Amino acid sequence: MYPRRDAQQLRELAFVYRDASNERRKEIFREKGIRWTEFARLPYLDLCRATVVDPMHNLFLGTAHRILDRAWLNSEPPRITRSQIQEIQKTIDATPLPSDMGRIPLKVAFSFSSFTSDQWRTWTLVYSTLTLRDVLDEEDRRIWQDFVDAVSIWTQRIISVDEVEKGHELIIRFLNGVQGRYGHETIAINMHMHIHLAECILDCGSFYSFWCYAYERMNG
Repeated sequence: MYPRRDAQQLRELAFVYRDASNERRKEIFREKGIRWTEFARLPYLDLCRATVVDPMHNLFLGTAHRILDRAWLNSEPPRITRSQIQEIQKTIDATPLPSDMGRIPLKVAFSFSSFTSDQWRTWTLVYSTLTLRDVLDEEDRRIWQDFVDAVSIWTQRIISVDEVEKGHELIIRFLNGVQGRYGHETIAINMHMHIHLAECILDCGSFYSFWCYAYERMNG
């Protein structure tokens, strides 16, 4: 369902993008998720495998946000109502975190507006399972729990090859669940990139060695 893209096909698409009009470029990127890069000139380079996916944007600012917004808050009817959001905020406020885990998310009551990546991570890994237990239907909880479990495994500082593969199995199950439950239109290119995260860990080490938290903190 989520086939790996061929390196030569990606290279050819990059050249098509380079030579296309601005309008056609938008279509190519929207449909294929590819733009021009000078690296496409290197015949030995696998553009797919050599591209490192940043988990901070990909998982937390991307999918955690998208599922909440598209699948739960703005579904018809909403799977999470305004009154339930208020109750979620109360539970979070009453459940403080250790100081090394960051700030308590204080804007849940405002539909999770302006969450930082740290807060999306805290929401995903700590609070979501706790607060959604009595809010979501069983199938919605099961799908979301696959995402939480995959992210919990992959965000370990020390991770084995077996754990990398287990996280990959969970993320594939999550994606299949999202498509079956919420529709194909909920799947974004950003979510397709989850299937490359296992390779990123195998090639580059744990998330802590390449995600953008440290880089963005250095930039203030």
